[in-house]
Amino acid sequence: MKAKLCGSSAEELRFGGMIAILMLTILSMAPVAGADCGDIPENLVQNCGFDTNLSGWTKVTGDSMIWSNQGYGAPGSIVGNARNTLGPPFFVFEVDSPCFEVFPSTQYSFSAWVMDPFVARTLCTLRFRDSDFPNCGYLFESGASLVVDLDTPDWHQLSGTATTISNAISARLTLACYDSFSADFYIYLDDAFVAEGAVNPATHTPTETSTVTPTDTPTHTPTTTPTHTPTNTATATPTHTPTAVPTATPTDTPTATPSNTTTPTNTPTMGAPGADDDQDGVSNGVEDGAPNGGDGNNDGQLDSRQENVTSLPSATGRGYITVAVPPGTGGCSQLQNVQVTTEAAEGDDPSFDYPLGLVGFKLTCAGSVTVTVIFHGGADLAEPPTTYRKFGVEAPNFTAAPHFYTLPGVAFGMTEIPGDGSVPNATFTLTDNQLGDSSATLGMIADPGAPAAPAALVVTAVPVASLWALVGLAAVLGAAAWLGLSAPGRATLVHSSSS
Repeated sequence: MKAKLCGSSAEELRFGGMIAILMLTILSMAPVAGADCGDIPENLVQNCGFDTNLSGWTKVTGDSMIWSNQGYGAPGSIVGNARNTLGPPFFVFEVDSPCFEVFPSTQYSFSAWVMDPFVARTLCTLRFRDSDFPNCGYLFESGASLVVDLDTPDWHQLSGTATTISNAISARLTLACYDSFSADFYIYLDDAFVAEGAVNPATHTPTETSTVTPTDTPTHTPTTTPTHTPTNTATATPTHTPTAVPTATPTDTPTATPSNTTTPTNTPTMGAPGADDDQDGVSNGVEDGAPNGGDGNNDGQLDSRQENVTSLPSATGRGYITVAVPPGTGGCSQLQNVQVTTEAAEGDDPSFDYPLGLVGFKLTCAGSVTVTVIFHGGADLAEPPTTYRKFGVEAPNFTAAPHFYTLPGVAFGMTEIPGDGSVPNATFTLTDNQLGDSSATLGMIADPGAPAAPAALVVTAVPVASLWALVGLAAVLGAAAWLGLSAPGRATLVHSSSS
């Protein structure tokens, strides 16, 4: 039996000690002088500096998220902790900013400051995700900062630029931090920033902001940026990437490592945890944490390396969800913007429950595609799912309000996953602009849905009197019955034997 000191276990004392060390470390660091993000009028992020609370910010993955009065240059920051979210080899913490409005086909600059006081060699990246839906529904990733190794106990700036999609109307920032050394970690986040155009908040000071920025930005930014960005982005990016990659790689690999290439074929399987190699909106680190060693559909390949397969934790905490479409079918094989949500986040479906939450994705697909969704946390459900519900508009009527409805033609089955056993799956076909597609954009399929079970019957308790009151009531009823039977004019049943 482990000894307990003052009502606390050794593990609790160890954790308390870590917190104490953390606070001493932070308090011993001189705050960095710099501009408060709230002093920059172009900043689109609400509650960017966490001066008094974390209002509007949402923890996506991780163990805890609390407010701290220690910040980058000013009081207030988010403290995120990941201890056992996914377990080794990766611990993950992700947090979403409040949603903000954006213009389509427009360049935006974004940044935030992060710190790992324990120097657990945490890797962090900041992602700019935009949507053609209001309130940040079904997000694309249009930009991301470089993955930064927090190798010193100082504040590090994550920054980047992004050009919004052609019909974007909303966006948000997502900070994703990972640790691949099997150690829990703490992350401080402060001064989140998004502005239209090429703006570097690191160069802004409170003095600069009040004199230069307000005069220049209102007139200059709306006019210049929307016109300027599409030209820059479209020209620069496509020209560079295709030229550099195909030339360098094919020459090097066959020549230098013909014999070794077969051995490390599985080594490049795991990319940088914070990167998103298959561009499906879910980072390598999250996908590599899926059952079966990161191969959620058991096809022999890591999901993080396949554009047509994505695995991520369910929104209700019941294991992973894997989404798969057939490979090699053009845009219909590239899963985009895969994300999970809950019934409560979308609305209320009073007749059904969603124990596994909902999963959504997008496909740039002008035809039809067969989708298989595997629910790794569904093996312990009381009954296998028999209904697949969707949330959105019912195509082809895209003018109606989004709502829950049943998707017909869904086949349910079971999938054997090594180490995970037999888990439920759902297979269905989606066609562009037909029932099941929530996007009115031609050539774009959007699918938020999940298996649902009929809502549990709610039984209302009826107040019951005490035992003696019930006995008294029974006596009164018995007496009334006897009097009624023996009263004059009433037939009385008498059993007698014949003489």
